[in-house]
Amino acid sequence: MAWSHYRTYFLATGGARSWLLAAVAITTHELLNFARSWWLKSWTSHAEHAQASYYGNGYILVSFLGCLAITARCLVWYILGMAASETLFSNMTRSIFGAPLQWLEETPHGEIINRFTSDMNIVDERLPHGLGYMISCTCQVLSILLASSSVSFHGLFIAGGIIYAYCIIGAKLLSATRKLKHISSTSTSYLYQRLSSLQASDAFITIRTYSMTRYFATRMFRCIDDSSSAAWHHTLRQIMMDLSPVPLARCS
Repeated sequence: MAWSHYRTYFLATGGARSWLLAAVAITTHELLNFARSWWLKSWTSHAEHAQASYYGNGYILVSFLGCLAITARCLVWYILGMAASETLFSNMTRSIFGAPLQWLEETPHGEIINRFTSDMNIVDERLPHGLGYMISCTCQVLSILLASSSVSFHGLFIAGGIIYAYCIIGAKLLSATRKLKHISSTSTSYLYQRLSSLQASDAFITIRTYSMTRYFATRMFRCIDDSSSAAWHHTLRQIMMDLSPVPLARCS
């Protein structure tokens, strides 16, 4: 996705005020995680001559506040996602219904439905989840690096090497992602086009008149197989992306 698309999504969520609220929720959650780890470290270092009830109650309080922070963060992301989805859905629907009639006649209906469905799927599910996961992981990495740098600076060099190796693997998988996205979009467009052709008033009469039932069913099954194969390879690529940092982290 181009940066202009992210800018459009940023404006659709409500602008700087909404993202400032999200930044506050994420920062609060990370600070509470850091405070919980620091409190546990202080508890274990003074375990011999410290009151267990004092540190225990403090740890429970910090953990409870952390749960509230997680709930607030999820609620903020839900509100941002719903606002962006509602705004972009209205804009896309207005653009399609306001398009020239020549474009509606020349463009296959299956392609329009596929692009509209896939774009709304990105807006509703993939984009909020991807942005939230990326920001959360970035904050966690920064908090881990900050905590480790207070003990030793050697961990920063190891973490830098791991991040560099992961960026190389991600760049190689990015080209495969683009090809799979194109294949998935094409196969799904053919499938929707076949389904939209059945919505005509004389579709079934024409198929039965020319004895094309078996031929049409075979082509439909082939479209379904192609779409399922593209979805399976897309899932496999996502698993590879999720598993790629694991061996790198173990090497450290």
